[in-house]
Amino acid sequence: SSKFEQQRALRRGRFNSMMTPKQMQNNLQEEAYRLVMRYCHEVVVHFNFCPWARSAIQENRLDINVLEDSQWPYPLDKQLPTELIRQGVQRLALLEVEPQVELVLLVFPTLPIDRIPFDDVLREVRRYHELERQTSGFAFAAFHPSAQANFFSPERMIPFIRRTPFPIIQAVKVEVLNQIAPKQSGGTAYIDPDHMANFNWKQLSQPEPLRKKIARANLETIKKSGVESVEHRLKLIFRERDAFFKAQNQSVPSQWG
Repeated sequence: SSKFEQQRALRRGRFNSMMTPKQMQNNLQEEAYRLVMRYCHEVVVHFNFCPWARSAIQENRLDINVLEDSQWPYPLDKQLPTELIRQGVQRLALLEVEPQVELVLLVFPTLPIDRIPFDDVLREVRRYHELERQTSGFAFAAFHPSAQANFFSPERMIPFIRRTPFPIIQAVKVEVLNQIAPKQSGGTAYIDPDHMANFNWKQLSQPEPLRKKIARANLETIKKSGVESVEHRLKLIFRERDAFFKAQNQSVPSQWG
């Protein structure tokens, strides 16, 4: 077939079964990147799930890093994926000093791990990054393919909002968060004595944390748009991921739900 048709097949996840391992790894890099970008635009931006992510995506201040080992699937064997963590920490060290990058996504497209244990990977990435840099200019969050919608509270809905085609660690620069939610002054508040009787003392309480504000706004968005609308977009992306794995004679890890 023509070069154009080969490129078209590559984008659609249809591959020659005679490919070398190196070709398969290259294809995995491209397909994982493409699917994560679809998630960013078709879910995060479309529903405005994250105030800093939307601007970073639209203004090209997002850096997506697909981390992979020479073996697929990754042989976890109840051990943390140290090689993948090392790759991620190296990338973070480079990107922390890049002024044009605000948001980093570390993608683990071959890692067979459940959602809760993946938090251990996040903690190790944070720990090693802080050791290397002495401090961290990033705030971290874990995203995972497995989660169900839970309307009990905004916090319970967060895992569903963070459903991605692969396990992902998000690192957003702290300076970006500070611009969105400036630190409140810790000084003493002045109250006019003439108005004390009618003063709303709740005004002196601590401001609502940014995480809770975003979670509450996201829950309202899902209620307004309908959870089915979100699930439909995710399902289309996950379907393409599954087709890619099948074309590579691989199974999607059962830990991903």
